[in-house]
Amino acid sequence: MEKVIATETDFCPYCGHIHDLLIKENAIKKTTINGTLVSHKQTYTYCPVSDEEFFKGTQWNETLQNIQNALKIALV
Repeated sequence: MEKVIATETDFCPYCGHIHDLLIKENAIKKTTINGTLVSHKQTYTYCPVSDEEFFKGTQWNETLQNIQNALKIALV
């Protein structure tokens, strides 16, 4: 079961705009450890404009860095 746990305004790599992105949490895997049911949760970002989900990580940081570098060059 997924649920929205937060929103943040940031650049979206899918639609190319800055807007509110939904931070969702999803129980992706359930396992039993010593008779106890354990649910592993995964947090991801969702773009309601393009209906895409993605994880913020190394690729996300590289994308933002490339955009910042392009803007610096364009402004010089």
